[in-house]
Amino acid sequence: TPYFPAPEGFVFLHSLPVEDRVRTPTPPKTAEECEVLLMVGLPGAGKTHWVRKHTRENPEKRYSVLGTDCLLKQMRMRGPDVPELDSQRLDALIKQATQCLIRLVPVAARRKRNFILDQCTVYSSAQRRKLHPFKGFSRKAVVVVPSEEDLKKRLELRQQECGEDIPERILLEMKANFSLPEKCDCVDEVLYVELQKEEAEKLVIANKEEAQKLLPPQDKRANRRDNRNRPNRGYGQGYSGGGSGRGYDNRPYVQQQQNWGQGGNRGWQNFYQDRDRYYRNYYGYQGYR
Repeated sequence: TPYFPAPEGFVFLHSLPVEDRVRTPTPPKTAEECEVLLMVGLPGAGKTHWVRKHTRENPEKRYSVLGTDCLLKQMRMRGPDVPELDSQRLDALIKQATQCLIRLVPVAARRKRNFILDQCTVYSSAQRRKLHPFKGFSRKAVVVVPSEEDLKKRLELRQQECGEDIPERILLEMKANFSLPEKCDCVDEVLYVELQKEEAEKLVIANKEEAQKLLPPQDKRANRRDNRNRPNRGYGQGYSGGGSGRGYDNRPYVQQQQNWGQGGNRGWQNFYQDRDRYYRNYYGYQGYR
């Protein structure tokens, strides 16, 4: 005897006739059947709006969206009385979401699903780095470049709705380094959903020239010349820091390679972690979307 009676009209699954059952869509069987869409555009250009519209129009593909906004919704508490976060706690939360996102992208490349990477990705190196793990997928770059007037309106609307104001310097830096994706070994197709390619290229070039004039000159490291001309470089040997030849590691290459990525060493793993950390700090955590 059940503890509570079933609601009126409710039928358990095992009692439902076979002809009335509907099977859920099956996932892709091979990576060649999957696709990954990489969003490319400035903050506030309308990337997330396009992603929501595209997922609604293509429910059979069952896209998994990877983006900072999606992770923030999962990390925040839910309930009738959700406390508002101050700017300091919100920045810490965005930082954690960004770190999780960096880890999730390589994991997603090992799953047979359809993905959308909802981030700015204006750097050409970042575009290749994010799409490279999805080898075998149908890799497409979706470029969202609205007109200058539409971008200003969308940024104002975003500030009114979300209260998020993008610093002018961050926006100028992204404009100065904006690279439109091209078809290559990592990109199978490039889609322009706002301005088409010719108009987008003219606008990006104009914004890049204007941003480079408005940005202050970058500070150069004082010891860069000293590092280039450091003595006793030693050919065929590994460098482990220090000066006057004392920091050079004379161990065989194989023995050095075994310690790469471990604590205290500058191996490949630490290199990519530092590069991702620099990438986040360069844009501010809000820009890694």
